[in-house]
Amino acid sequence: MAIGLVLYAETTWGRQIGSRALKLWLTHLFATVDLPHIGFTIWSGNMGMIRIGQKLGMSEEAQIRKVRYWQNRY
Repeated sequence: MAIGLVLYAETTWGRQIGSRALKLWLTHLFATVDLPHIGFTIWSGNMGMIRIGQKLGMSEEAQIRKVRYWQNRY
């Protein structure tokens, strides 16, 4: 299983909303579904989401290079 998180409105950034929401969702999933692992795939340029994953104790398992093309760059 893989999960993601999107907070489009910049006014919601930096207010711990993503951290709280993701922590609640992970707690629910692990309590209700027999899962040994949940993936959290994020774009390497999204430092906010990287920090949320680190804060919640997630570990980096892989990097997939040249997947996202943005502003004429991979």
